[in-house]
Amino acid sequence: MIFKFIGFKFDSKAFTLEMEYGFSHLDFNFKETLDFSVFKQSQIDINQLSESFKILFLVSGISYYKLYACKKVDLGSLRINQEQAEFLNFFYKNGLSEFIYKNKLDFIKNVPDFTAYASDCPENKSFEIDLKDRSLLAWGGGKDSIVSSIILDRLGQNYDLFSVKSDRIKENTAKVNGNEFFEVKRKLDPRLSEFNNFSDTYNGHVPITGILAFIKVVVALMNGYKNIVLSNEFSSDEGNLEYQGCLVNHQFSKGSDFEYRINSYIHNFIHKELNYFSLLRPFYELKIASIFAKEAKSYFPVFSSCNRNFHYDDNKNLKNKLFCGECEKCAFVFLILAPFLSRDRLVKIFGEDLFLKNSLELVCYELCGLGSKKPFECVGTFEECKAAFSSLKSHKDWQGHSLVMDLNGKIEFKDLNEFMVLQNEYNFNKNWYLKIKDEFA
Repeated sequence: MIFKFIGFKFDSKAFTLEMEYGFSHLDFNFKETLDFSVFKQSQIDINQLSESFKILFLVSGISYYKLYACKKVDLGSLRINQEQAEFLNFFYKNGLSEFIYKNKLDFIKNVPDFTAYASDCPENKSFEIDLKDRSLLAWGGGKDSIVSSIILDRLGQNYDLFSVKSDRIKENTAKVNGNEFFEVKRKLDPRLSEFNNFSDTYNGHVPITGILAFIKVVVALMNGYKNIVLSNEFSSDEGNLEYQGCLVNHQFSKGSDFEYRINSYIHNFIHKELNYFSLLRPFYELKIASIFAKEAKSYFPVFSSCNRNFHYDDNKNLKNKLFCGECEKCAFVFLILAPFLSRDRLVKIFGEDLFLKNSLELVCYELCGLGSKKPFECVGTFEECKAAFSSLKSHKDWQGHSLVMDLNGKIEFKDLNEFMVLQNEYNFNKNWYLKIKDEFA
């Protein structure tokens, strides 16, 4: 069996990108469409986007590749050099690590080796598109991107908000923010969800942040942004477990290694002055929560960090509330906000006391490293979760709470202040970092 990268084409009139993939044993191809029509007024020469379209096409294929996870691929007429192939190997291997683990597959047999298809094609030269000193902030409507916007405001930066596929959370929080909000619509092939449920296909996690990263690259070039700003924290580098000698990290494409690698790729093949970075890289989750609790009160009625709001299938999204109150992410966000908000305010945000839910008791144990693994969600480190629970033992609103007291009897004490310190890890302007330390350290 062979996975085929059929090709991509950009419709200059509709301002849409169509990407096509297939398998050697199927008699049809999968087609995915990205609608960039909101940027139709862009003056850019579309030919200058050829390299950004190419890598976007290659990484987006991972959503379809995983159906059969075969070793062989066919790049069709596309040519890649050794460096590009190594980046794709890095992306597919690490991005599929959770998928490989959960389906009990093999990193050798079920991940393609793109270096086998590399050629001695000339090195690509990045284009000299005119970029302005302004930023494109990836907007999710959760606590992290909101804190990034607060920091950008303090830095006096010019920025706009951007999302792939908007929703009520993103739109309502964007209104509170007040800056321009742009959206690109992504339409997956409808047969993908059908095939995901077949008995002879595989399904599972793909590095969605990494795919969206290259959509943001295209948008930045179309609209002349010099900075693509993410909101990925220091904590995201902690993996979930090891499998077949490889680190499995649900947050791989939010981690610092991915950030470093994508920047290198962008500078070598797309644009030397386009920067991709997380503004929250120096922060632990607890520090982000403390800033959010203090500075973001106007967002409290409309924000959500529950991923059950953000399915590509709208029918699966929450309709009448902001937090499902059932998932690992809800439990984690409730936990890290608890040291910084009153119990009444927190319960008002979530609609209930999540520490009273029997269904989340095991999750809270797992968040503190007392389970078999770290939850496969975008959650913080074991140590900062312990610190959050440690701080609640003496918190006037949580003293005597059964779950808080029970967990404190099983974990070692961790000082909350340890996680309020900014880490010396960042991939952006040093002056920004120094100003951030002055404002938020």
